[in-house]
Amino acid sequence: MQMPFTRPDGTTPTERRFRQVIDTLQEVVFQTDTARTWVFLNPAWTEVTGFPVEESLGRSALDFVHPDDRARVLDVCQTLLTREREYVQHEVRYLTRDGGFRWVDVFARVTLDETGTLVGMAGTLNDITERKRTSDALARRERYLTALVDMQQRLLSVPEGGDLYSPALAPLGQASGASRVYVFETYSDAKGALLCSQRAEWCAPGVTPEIDNPMLQDLPMRPILGRWANLLERGEVVTGRVATFPSIERELLEPQGILTLLVLPLRVQGRLVGFVGFDNCYEAREWDRLEVDLLSAASGAISVSLERRASERALREHEHRFRQLAENASDVLYLYRREAPRGFAYVSRVAHAKLGLGPEAHYADPELWYRQVHPEDRAALERLLESPQSVDGATVELRFLRPDGSLLWLEHVVAPVTDPAGHVVAVEGLARDITERRQVEEALKRSEASLRALMEGFPDPAAIEQDGHIVYANAVLVTTLGFARAEELVGRRLSEFLADVPGTGMASGDSTPLTSERRLVLRDGRTRVVELASLPLRFDGQPAVVSIARDVTEQRQLQARLTLADRLASVGTLAAGIAHEINNPLAFVVSNLGFLSDEFRHHLSPGPGVRGVRPPDVAEWQRGRRARAPDCPPAEDVLAAG
Repeated sequence: MQMPFTRPDGTTPTERRFRQVIDTLQEVVFQTDTARTWVFLNPAWTEVTGFPVEESLGRSALDFVHPDDRARVLDVCQTLLTREREYVQHEVRYLTRDGGFRWVDVFARVTLDETGTLVGMAGTLNDITERKRTSDALARRERYLTALVDMQQRLLSVPEGGDLYSPALAPLGQASGASRVYVFETYSDAKGALLCSQRAEWCAPGVTPEIDNPMLQDLPMRPILGRWANLLERGEVVTGRVATFPSIERELLEPQGILTLLVLPLRVQGRLVGFVGFDNCYEAREWDRLEVDLLSAASGAISVSLERRASERALREHEHRFRQLAENASDVLYLYRREAPRGFAYVSRVAHAKLGLGPEAHYADPELWYRQVHPEDRAALERLLESPQSVDGATVELRFLRPDGSLLWLEHVVAPVTDPAGHVVAVEGLARDITERRQVEEALKRSEASLRALMEGFPDPAAIEQDGHIVYANAVLVTTLGFARAEELVGRRLSEFLADVPGTGMASGDSTPLTSERRLVLRDGRTRVVELASLPLRFDGQPAVVSIARDVTEQRQLQARLTLADRLASVGTLAAGIAHEINNPLAFVVSNLGFLSDEFRHHLSPGPGVRGVRPPDVAEWQRGRRARAPDCPPAEDVLAAG
């Protein structure tokens, strides 16, 4: 049985050693009388509580116990003093000199004198404040995490359009020990002023609700809560004792009985949309860092729910507009959801006529298109539905296989559907049947290939121009111009090799062949005369002009010689005609002269000795005429020609 301590007076070495051991202990060693008054305390008492030992001795031990624990301590002590228990051990809060308290682990036994009479109690006080804080922090963290899980489950179970806030506030209020938890939404009025209104509230038993307070509806954030607005817009928190807040804030908060508060922002896509508040109305207890972090996670969960609700609302609006446009469209319109549950949210009814698979088949099978698409186009389809931003509004042509095995070409144009945060949640698109167009294009390609083969077999030079530049030249043209390869002509203008005209001069939309004669200038400077025929057509799917040049140089030279011969023949004919016209009267004159000559000889011969007139000598006249005009033919020849 423990004997009562007496104040050592240092009279013996044993007593001094015993006192030294007691004074060096970190635990408080105490002794009380039966009235629970301190009769002994070692120096550790001052280290734990801050109260000097001299001031504490003679005072009741209950004076230093936290008021909330005194009744419990009194009951425990009573069971010890009545000898119902041999010892007691319990955790109690002891007040400190600075107005706080420390958690201590109390161990106590009764003390008896030599006769066995009860004289009081003795024991130790062990400071467990740090251990208690750690334990309380872990318990509080566990409590908050449980509340967060409960809140998340409640948020997920809220039906579409239901109250999102009220189910979340009760777990947070109970876990935090707050007197009041509430949600305000922020918005701007017509003038752009930032306002806030209370939307939901939870109150602990006995706390006055403020949900019906008209002052908390359409409340201007500035100037009353301007400090709050600045902090919350930056993502920071508002916390502290209301007594230390600016007077304009206290005028709003003190009538509500708020001693301390914590306000956390609600942000959607980086924009402030409201805040969650926690009030303490019974004690001025402030929230520590751990509580602020855990409650911030709760406000973040509410923000995520608000963002998801905004995304769903935006998606519904898109779907509504999309369906209105899609029902009467001739193209296949669709909406493919990328978030769970993935798949087609909408497909227009024309899909059955185009793909051979109706909307119901699409809704039932999210992977339908991946199976129906042509194997070579699967990667393009994945890019179209999984990353529509990479397409950037361009058209994408895909091949699909109908159930009957026929091939269908669809030209897709897609646009991403985003939530307020900019995340792609769906893809809306339009698929146009271009099967006939592709068939025509394939036929055109085959025709163009035939055209190339035909032009290569032409015996005449030929070229195809697009936008005034040669895109194709056959081998005959390359050889004729004196080049080695067709690539040397591609990109140049045909007009560069035509000396007398600027170009082919084909008018846009003119389908009439344009034929003309040109001088073709060869690479070495020589020229050839060609007949150039130009005709518009489509080449590689683009407007073009085909020109064919036929070499007519030899023909034109032969024509020139024939023309000269014709001209000479005409001159001869003209000369013969003129001579004929002249010789006819001349022959008449010569004939008459010959007649006169004969007559003179016959009838006018002079007699002997008579000198008369000599008859004219026609032959002599002709000789004289030839001497004067050697180029004139003889009269006989003229007469014979006549």
